[in-house]
Amino acid sequence: MRKACKLRNYVQLRTDRLGTSGGGTVLYYKRSLHCCPVDTPQLINLEVTACKLAMSGHGTLIIVSVYLPSSKQLLRSDLESLLALGEHVILFGDFNSKNIEWNCVETNTNGRILADLRDTLEFDVIAPLNPTHFPDKDGDRPDILDIALMKNVNLKLGCIDSLQRLSSDHRPVLMRLGATSDDRPRDKKSPPIGKGVDRA
Repeated sequence: MRKACKLRNYVQLRTDRLGTSGGGTVLYYKRSLHCCPVDTPQLINLEVTACKLAMSGHGTLIIVSVYLPSSKQLLRSDLESLLALGEHVILFGDFNSKNIEWNCVETNTNGRILADLRDTLEFDVIAPLNPTHFPDKDGDRPDILDIALMKNVNLKLGCIDSLQRLSSDHRPVLMRLGATSDDRPRDKKSPPIGKGVDRA
């Protein structure tokens, strides 16, 4: 992985790809959050960085930044290992798993595998409406590669959007989560449930 940028008031966690320059995953969280790194299991094809976020009004969240190289197959064993990290898990990143069910232009092999695993492993696939990848190659169409998989997450999805902010072929994706309207505290002096968890 190239040198990842530092963000003021955020902690950076990163996992560099071994044996090569480039590649790997990174995850940022606000310093004010009750968050810490999580050791991840040995995986075969997925590259990951993970953290644990303690929050009021919801069980501890495991948040994992994920990258599946386009040349690799999505493996059930890799997903099972990550979903077993905790009771409430969010996997977020470039899965290279296209499926028209989550707004992609086409469905590829990994997209079919992910759709099957979604049903058997009982997680939700959350995708932006707009492309997250804009290929440099002529003839290739923009598509959605960056998605979130959520298991047992009882937070309201505010948005998941592809941001037009970088000159890279991959656009950053912002996901906002917060308390459901039924769970919001009635006392205005109480901090909102899930405060600080509105950005992933």
